[in-house]
Amino acid sequence: GSANRFRVSCEQARQGEGEEKPAPSRARARRSRHARRPIRPTRAPTSLQLTSCSYRQEILLRPEDFILAYESALATQDWSKVAPLIHEDACVTFSNGSVHRGKSEVKAAFEKNFAAIRSESYHVENVDWIRRTDEVAVYRFDFVWSGTIGGKLANGAGRGTSVLVNENAGWQLIVEHLGPAPA
Repeated sequence: GSANRFRVSCEQARQGEGEEKPAPSRARARRSRHARRPIRPTRAPTSLQLTSCSYRQEILLRPEDFILAYESALATQDWSKVAPLIHEDACVTFSNGSVHRGKSEVKAAFEKNFAAIRSESYHVENVDWIRRTDEVAVYRFDFVWSGTIGGKLANGAGRGTSVLVNENAGWQLIVEHLGPAPA
């Protein structure tokens, strides 16, 4: 699934407005029209997508939203979609042990992977929240990926730990450590 997204202007986001309710399904819409009462969504808004902001594309309201946004951004294999989710001081360690410090090194590493692995699919599973506050979230997870390398199908899996910080109007990755799956 993907996070519920709501388009709002920057001014609305700053004022806490614009959290519109998603359109009900056709079946629910028919019921609500006959019942003459509004249908409330069962799930609260999870992120706001800004339509006219230059500083950020999206405000992520919960750490869970970060995970969904990160998976979606990685699936595009486009650094410009991933960049807003990465903190300037990020440190990422890949499964092969390579360490990338700072956003520019992380960018270079991700773009190298994007070029090497075509049509990559990356999914996070079994998330275990270690610590969650309003400023910091730490979680452990399993990951699986698949794609094409040199014209041949490839895939892998492993375990990771990530640290998120809630700065700059949303959650950003500051540390990610990826390793092999347990034997």
